[in-house]
Amino acid sequence: MRMTSIISALVVALISANALAAYEDYNKRYGEYRFNSLPEKGAVSKIVWVGQWWSYKSDGIANRFNGSGMVDYVPVPADGDRTNLSPAEKYDLYQEREEKMGYEELKIFIEKSKDVAMFVDDWIEERRDLIYTINRMIEEHKGEADFKWAETDEGKKYNELKEKIDEKKKELDGLSVDIDTAYEWEVMNHGNGQFGVQYWWGHCNAWAGAACVEPEPTKEVELNGIIFHVGDVKGLLTEAWMECSSSFFGSRSEAHKNEEDRKGIDYNDVTPAAFHIFFADQIGNRDKAFVIDEFTGQEVWNQPVKAYWSKCEPQYEVAEDGTASPEKVDVALTYYGGWASQEPEVKKLGEQDVYPVLCSTTIHWMSDGVAHDAVTAEYRFDQMTHDNFSNGYWVKSNHQDHVAIRTLSYVLWLDKPMTDDAARILGDGEWNHGATWDYAHAHPDFMWQPTGNVNQSSRDYENPYLDYDIIANDILAKMLAEHEDPEVAPGEYTSEDTPIDIPDGGPGNVMGQAITSVITIADELAIHELTVVVDITHTYIGDLQVTLTSPGGKEAILKKFGLGGGDDDVKETYDVKDFNAEAAKGDWTLKVTDQWGEDTGSLNSWIIRAK
Repeated sequence: MRMTSIISALVVALISANALAAYEDYNKRYGEYRFNSLPEKGAVSKIVWVGQWWSYKSDGIANRFNGSGMVDYVPVPADGDRTNLSPAEKYDLYQEREEKMGYEELKIFIEKSKDVAMFVDDWIEERRDLIYTINRMIEEHKGEADFKWAETDEGKKYNELKEKIDEKKKELDGLSVDIDTAYEWEVMNHGNGQFGVQYWWGHCNAWAGAACVEPEPTKEVELNGIIFHVGDVKGLLTEAWMECSSSFFGSRSEAHKNEEDRKGIDYNDVTPAAFHIFFADQIGNRDKAFVIDEFTGQEVWNQPVKAYWSKCEPQYEVAEDGTASPEKVDVALTYYGGWASQEPEVKKLGEQDVYPVLCSTTIHWMSDGVAHDAVTAEYRFDQMTHDNFSNGYWVKSNHQDHVAIRTLSYVLWLDKPMTDDAARILGDGEWNHGATWDYAHAHPDFMWQPTGNVNQSSRDYENPYLDYDIIANDILAKMLAEHEDPEVAPGEYTSEDTPIDIPDGGPGNVMGQAITSVITIADELAIHELTVVVDITHTYIGDLQVTLTSPGGKEAILKKFGLGGGDDDVKETYDVKDFNAEAAKGDWTLKVTDQWGEDTGSLNSWIIRAK
């Protein structure tokens, strides 16, 4: 070999070594990346609260969520019952903007726009689907001067739809809404004033950020004669967090229907290494909540995480003397460069000796599909084992559907055996979840952590007629200050009409006859804590649904049909938040329904503990 060739080979080797050295610490950007410095489990000590995503289809925080019988876009007179106006309307009243609310023009515009939307929404959806195809064509023909996307069949269809949409919208010419209140702005920008709104669009990102950082509103408060419910304050906080500061990892995957799409960086951007490090370091080491996108695919559902639990085991051989043998693996690293300035790319770091570790991690996040006024059920992490942490029935039974669960499996690559305290996580690792439903419920699409919130000088997505300082430091602060709950001895009330046999259901999800048991509370007591102890004997508890109805007629599901599968007996204590601030006095009704055949049982007893 000639000397020049030897020198060239040495230079290449040196460059490769330097490149590897530059990238083997890359995972440090996600946090502590020494494997044994990452706790196997953890839960955020702060109450990460449940809420609503305030759907655009329901006019966002302009939704009169407690206003059964109220007519939308119609004012309630000053001498009427304004208790159940929307959060946005109550805020406007608090800011003395009542005379500025243009209900009549808003009603006329929305009624007419609904007629237009019957056509335009479908066309917008069709055009939206074409965008993915056209963008892919543009990428495939990049650099080809003679390629004109507008001359393709897809391009012609796109422009045809655009013309139809523009023409149809002309029917609204002459109609306008003079926006100078939070209520009007919300309807027109986060509600039915928008066209092409998909069912899942809403404020989940803002709720998730607020739930991670803000104290939870738990009781109603009256300010200047205006009653703000728990849901009102949660809604206002949510809107006020639509634009906040954050640290962000990942991106959106707009398409994932075929294997080629699922190889893209935008589908695989939250790598197993990033996922494992961020969860364990932020929650386990730092006690900080953050937000994930629940969906791997096109839809975006931001959810604030509460806890995780990992189990990892070596996938490499260990000799009898304890010596571990590495495996040769082609290590890949998804490199995001400068995020804004550089296109991300997958870097091949070549074949390396690694110690693969298979991990199964269950994560808990808080739900945004509960009642607007729901107060978060107590989260008892100290009572959990790994089995019931991962068990949907146990978690949902004890947390009233306030907690959602997913378990992910993946392989991490370590540079040393997992028993070595110095072992680091190298490269991306590999997801091991396989094909989930529609590939949408796999790993998170992105993760982000809220870092702060102030009133923005210019706002693109956040209601400009709300003031975060007023919401956080005036309304929320007064709500929390007025409700320092005194110590009250709990009252215990036990059923006297039990045991009661539970009639069997029939095959094909045919309900059996429901049984009811009533506990009458004679004490004058405003509830701020309520637990229900249920004792049911049954041979297949998945057949059962158990509900509790208050004297005021409000119903809460304690156990859903399907939960528990073939397990025997329901012997659970439920921490029920649905009735906070209600009067306890009156008849409380427990209803048990068997919704399938072949298995029977009885309601042995039940107890209410209230204070």
